[in-house]
Amino acid sequence: MTFYKFAVFPVDEPTNSFMTEVNAKFGSRRDDGRIHAGCDLYVEDGAAVRAVADGVVLSHLIEFYGDAKYISVDHGNFICRYGELQGYGERPISLGWVKAGDIVGYVKKTLRANKTSYNRPMLHLELYSKLATGKLTNRDNKPTQRRADLVDPTLSLSDSLDRYKTNIQLLLEQKELALRGKKNPLDLLINR
Repeated sequence: MTFYKFAVFPVDEPTNSFMTEVNAKFGSRRDDGRIHAGCDLYVEDGAAVRAVADGVVLSHLIEFYGDAKYISVDHGNFICRYGELQGYGERPISLGWVKAGDIVGYVKKTLRANKTSYNRPMLHLELYSKLATGKLTNRDNKPTQRRADLVDPTLSLSDSLDRYKTNIQLLLEQKELALRGKKNPLDLLINR
């Protein structure tokens, strides 16, 4: 399985739906016979979506599924497509640079294909190795209907989620030490 190290987790909520929920997993079967081409991170409607690494925006706010949009970013040795978005991040993003952690958009609760009900709000994340060229969506390439260099983002997401949770735990421990008036043990090592 291909692994790319993400600098940050793409949403601020520590969700693991991409590993635990069958329909959210990469490769799960869809009703129409397709294979799921990404991982879905279930979060609140309107949740911020962050660039997983520094990169260059290739396309922004392009029609995706239902009434949602996507943005694709070349992160150097891989490309991410961030789907199921409703709009821009903190600043309008055009074809330019983004830094790891920049808000590239916001999650949208999208209409299902039947246009009579809604999907759960989510970030749909796709990952490409850059070993192929052309449009990311290729309806002729069955069963994913994506470009040939599509890769499973599960390991990259899992690794960045683990680091995110560790960082949150360290921040909470530092806050607790500060509330007790104690020095951070790391400061004692650094300030010898």
